[in-house]
Amino acid sequence: MEKQFFIDRTQTILNAESSCPEIKAAAKAWLDSIGTEKELDAAKAYIAELEEDVTPIENLIGLLQSETGLHIFGETKVKTMLKKAKDSQDMGLKYCICAACNAGGAILDNKEKFLELI
Repeated sequence: MEKQFFIDRTQTILNAESSCPEIKAAAKAWLDSIGTEKELDAAKAYIAELEEDVTPIENLIGLLQSETGLHIFGETKVKTMLKKAKDSQDMGLKYCICAACNAGGAILDNKEKFLELI
């Protein structure tokens, strides 16, 4: 696994509408630190932010089945998202179905390798 794998997923996080400001800031800070003495600290902070922000699939399903989820997404979107989330869970996926969580989850699943590359 190459560092480019992590850079590509980080770019996905930065470009994803579903990314929160905190994860975008941590992602950008890591990218900006590559090749500097600050890279390891930025990478550790990035991992910590990913662990806080990447949503497990069961949490997404819970949200979509709640009144809050219905209020946020609306009935039509909830039905579509809930089916996709349950199908994804049945296929063994661990994270939310959005682009940010998919990319962040891929980094988390390989965080030891990520840190070794620095």
